[in-house]
Amino acid sequence: MKTSTITIPHEIKTPFPRSTRIMALVREAVMRDLQPLTWDRNTRTKHVSIRMSDRDLALVENYMQRHGHQRLARVLAGLAYAAWVKQQKNTVPLNKRGEEKTQAADDPFHGRREQRRFYTQIHNALERHADSVILAEGGTGLGKSRVLKVLAGEMAQKHSPVIVAAPTIQVMAQIVSESATTVTGPTAVLLGRSQFVDPFKLDLWLASEDVSPDDAAAVRTWIAQGGPITSETGYAANLRSACPGICYLFDDLLNLCPSLAGADVCADEHTDDRSPPMTVYRSLRDQALSADIIFCTHATLIADKQLKDRKCTGLLPERTPVLLIDEAHQLASVAESLHSSSMSLMVLRHVLLDLRTQKVREAGRAAELCDALMDLLRRTFPESGPVSSARLPCKIPENLLEKLKKLSTVTDLSATYRSVLNRSAHILSALLRRDYGVHVKYSSVRRWPSIMCGPLSLSSFFSDFWRQTKAAVLVSGTLYLPGRTPLDGLNSHYMATLLNLPSTSNRLVSLPPVHPHWNHAYTTCIPGPQEIPALTPPSESAAMDEENYVTLTSRWYDAVAGKLHEIAETAVGGVLVLFTGYEAIEGVAARLAASGMQPRLVVQSRDAGFAAARRQFIELAHRAVRPVWLATGPAWTGLDLSDPTKAPADDNLLTDVVIPRVPFGTEHTTIHEHRKAVRGFSMEVYRAAFMFRQGIGRLMRREGVQNRRLWLLDARVWREDMPWFFAYFRRLVP
Repeated sequence: MKTSTITIPHEIKTPFPRSTRIMALVREAVMRDLQPLTWDRNTRTKHVSIRMSDRDLALVENYMQRHGHQRLARVLAGLAYAAWVKQQKNTVPLNKRGEEKTQAADDPFHGRREQRRFYTQIHNALERHADSVILAEGGTGLGKSRVLKVLAGEMAQKHSPVIVAAPTIQVMAQIVSESATTVTGPTAVLLGRSQFVDPFKLDLWLASEDVSPDDAAAVRTWIAQGGPITSETGYAANLRSACPGICYLFDDLLNLCPSLAGADVCADEHTDDRSPPMTVYRSLRDQALSADIIFCTHATLIADKQLKDRKCTGLLPERTPVLLIDEAHQLASVAESLHSSSMSLMVLRHVLLDLRTQKVREAGRAAELCDALMDLLRRTFPESGPVSSARLPCKIPENLLEKLKKLSTVTDLSATYRSVLNRSAHILSALLRRDYGVHVKYSSVRRWPSIMCGPLSLSSFFSDFWRQTKAAVLVSGTLYLPGRTPLDGLNSHYMATLLNLPSTSNRLVSLPPVHPHWNHAYTTCIPGPQEIPALTPPSESAAMDEENYVTLTSRWYDAVAGKLHEIAETAVGGVLVLFTGYEAIEGVAARLAASGMQPRLVVQSRDAGFAAARRQFIELAHRAVRPVWLATGPAWTGLDLSDPTKAPADDNLLTDVVIPRVPFGTEHTTIHEHRKAVRGFSMEVYRAAFMFRQGIGRLMRREGVQNRRLWLLDARVWREDMPWFFAYFRRLVP
């Protein structure tokens, strides 16, 4: 605890405890990245003694290092004064409140009728039912972020906190940047540790022999400058409006040094709490405890409840919140993933064999037990699906578990290997306890088994979740699906099942969907009759014959690559190709590269991931190269590839969206597998349908754009000899 005496203007009110008031102003100034202010020499002043915790001292010292300040007392006084002056500017005198009301009455939607209608429906529903859970579907490009912004500001005046949750940090940052214009109450942004860099891990990376001198110099300069924002197109730049002092984010460092992609340099629970990045991380969490409006991800929302259910300190305030959930159709998947664990026995085997070559004791025997477990699973459960623990002899998994626990305690074990061993031990323990749902899934060709474990249902979890909220608004471009027969209209039954939404009619409110009239102003392209055989993906039944499956898959890759080459040649702008996994991306990418398209290709990889691919796509487009992005994962949902710097008619950042295959089999959790086992394959169909609709929504993001084409290449959708569920997807195409 450090004590310092500072001099401040007398007009700054300092009720007891004075130190608390001054340090609150200092923290606000640092997080807003304000510059210390000086006052007129004739101003009446007073002396105040303040006490600084180690955390506050580290926060201020980090600020001083970034800005080159030297004298602590002068900086503290200047920051406190700067924050106080800003607060006075934001205070509305009584004689101006009438004027403020007049301004507030202006249309925040700038005459966009569909956007106003979407907002009005939600606003009126909240007025009628203050504790309601509202489902509101709004088409892509409607401007749901702005609607959430207005609602957050309104609700925060009546109830605090209002929590605005988004599926990814990128989407959350987009909403935050929208919110900067109208939300005036205290706001906070919650980020996870893993979004920040770990200085110790960075030092290890810099010490490795394969780091170029230029990269090493760039990283050291970035650290010395206080980890500043490096790209105006990254999510950190959007977050700056709510927390200007944000720094040390891995995304910024990756933009500066792309060779860091896949490197283990992000902070975790073992990162030094006194390091500058962790000081910023804790400050964001401290802000959230008293904020009126909090922005976070779906994962933070779910993890907070998990912690509180275990009687641990949560991530969000204890006060009953109002929830505004964007892309709400993804909330169930996030919850299921956080409650489930999985392990690939092929990966475990690779780790054990590598440890054996390193002469690690017991690794060889553990590898033999891993092989024995794989053989046992293949014999006992020949098909992918639920595993009945009662039918599985315990001896082999028990012996393997014992070996894994011993190996995980070996010194000098890499963090990656230790993580694989610990996760595998956890899943084997669940398998042996027999109180969790366990599923096995085999790879298509070599039949490598993966084991998943987790609860069979989250019904009670979500029942409590909604019970502990004041009100909730669930917003997405896809909340409703048509029924199974052509006569059935849109309904929310599937979403209500996933999230166990309140069944009482006076609390659950499903609003009519609102879609802008221009949402469907594109051309839909389907395979021609002669292309249908080649563009039919190989079925799972074909995988039983390895040689035949490899041949069929190779032919399908050839056909998709050929069609993509044709599409890319005629596209006016960028092309987004949505795959269901990395294996298909790699197969098609190799063929496109061989055909001369390498300069235009953006290949999303397991290491570099989504954010790096998005940056590369935008950079190529700005260089007038019409990029072709082979994408998966987050690219299906929430991705906005429009160029607001250009008029709609000239916006050709993305003109073509291609879906080579209906997105079956992208959800791998015990809960989803159990749901399919109980309710039938229709649960998989509806899950894929949500993703399919989201993928189509990537194409039209603003009114007035031209040259848009949607390519649905999965020939099974257009064939009459396929099961009913392929025809179902035709009804999802406008």
